[in-house]
Amino acid sequence: HNEWGEDGWTGVLGRVADLKKAYKQLPSSPAHSCFGIISAKNPSGQPRFFRALSLMFGTTAAVFAFLRFSRAISALATYYLKLVVVEFFDDFTPIEAECLGDSAENALDVLLGLLGWKVATSEATEKPFARSFVSLGFQLDFSATESEMKVRVANKAGRVEAIKKQVGEMLQPGGLMGFKEALSIRGKLCYAEGQTHARFSAPAMRLL
Repeated sequence: HNEWGEDGWTGVLGRVADLKKAYKQLPSSPAHSCFGIISAKNPSGQPRFFRALSLMFGTTAAVFAFLRFSRAISALATYYLKLVVVEFFDDFTPIEAECLGDSAENALDVLLGLLGWKVATSEATEKPFARSFVSLGFQLDFSATESEMKVRVANKAGRVEAIKKQVGEMLQPGGLMGFKEALSIRGKLCYAEGQTHARFSAPAMRLL
């Protein structure tokens, strides 16, 4: 809208809010305690049994149960706080106009706190709104939204370089690419390509 042409309304910012040990924040139902028994051998080789008190990471039912909560958090943030936020498991990526960045950051943090959720506060995860930021493994850049009306998407720093280094070592004299190495390269290429160009590389990846 033409009223958004100044005072920081056309500049777009984003960030990522990450829940701290998200699955551990949800207790399992007492009625399902019989399904949360884990067996592991002690140092003497004897089996020991443990009962998980929270959702167990990796189990199918735990994923479905958790996604209901993360979707609910996103819905509350959208409906009550008018935030534009995308949730992916325990990661929440809000997008906001530059002049409302601080307000949106505080609003989401307060909402999560009121609901009893703990947010990761390490230096690597807790970052303020910015024109360029890493979300779910890729670099999202809004620095050209005002001048060119463009959003740039790229793999995060270091990923492509690491793939080039691994392939370069295989191409050196005496370098080998066995089954495990091919599987590793295939996985990394699929992930890197999928971040920015969906599944265009799938036919080539089948050769590996």
